[in-house]
Amino acid sequence: MNPYPFLLLLLLPFLSCKKDAAPVKFEMAYLNQEIEIQAGLNLYETHRYRIFDIPTDIETYLTTYGLEKEDVLSILPSQCRLINFSGNARYNFLFEVSVRIFSRDNPDRSFEIFYDDAVPENTGTALRLIPNENDIKEFLLKDKFSIEVILKRLRDVPSEFIRTRIELRFDAR
Repeated sequence: MNPYPFLLLLLLPFLSCKKDAAPVKFEMAYLNQEIEIQAGLNLYETHRYRIFDIPTDIETYLTTYGLEKEDVLSILPSQCRLINFSGNARYNFLFEVSVRIFSRDNPDRSFEIFYDDAVPENTGTALRLIPNENDIKEFLLKDKFSIEVILKRLRDVPSEFIRTRIELRFDAR
């Protein structure tokens, strides 16, 4: 019996191509962005909320960590939370949520940075979204960026206005 096929099967997981992620150099946090979700939204429409010209504070981050823009290889989405700070309304009326980044100069060029394609029905007054792996360095190395929160395929009609704080975090590598 030839032992080579068996050895190959054992070694295969270790030989697979895997891109090593660069270490995180610093975290960029934007914690106080707000939108207001209206009561009585139409179930069959897509609802969009845009926040324009959020300061990146990139120069402060770079100075704090002793880096130059050229030292930043990539900036990836890390964490996003939607938090109801106006009452007890829950986010269980949502089914699909995404957050996109764009610049005011070119609003047609945008990238999804966070999403949840199936918000759990037991979701409470805070919702954590899933980061994707789009490199958004081109947006966050500038002075300002903008985001769009998109609510699609609602499960139910929200019965009250929901003031929502959006917390965004990105890893600069």
